[in-house]
Amino acid sequence: MRNPDAIRLILRIGCFLPLAAAPVVTNWICAQPPVQRRMAHDLDGVLDALSSGRSIWTNDDMRTLKAEWVVRMPAARHVLIL
Repeated sequence: MRNPDAIRLILRIGCFLPLAAAPVVTNWICAQPPVQRRMAHDLDGVLDALSSGRSIWTNDDMRTLKAEWVVRMPAARHVLIL
């Protein structure tokens, strides 16, 4: 007969692994180009404001904005400090 402690350990690991993998999978999904384009589509107004030289104020996470701003930047004559 098998050791019940070993079975409990295997079940606990099996239940914990999806919880540990969820953030990794979520970050991977958000890094995919179609998802990035979809998230950047909502930021077109902000990007247009930045392109016209106006300042913006936000408390949101702006990783997507930074990535899209770098893509939209003209030639390398600009210095971007994030």
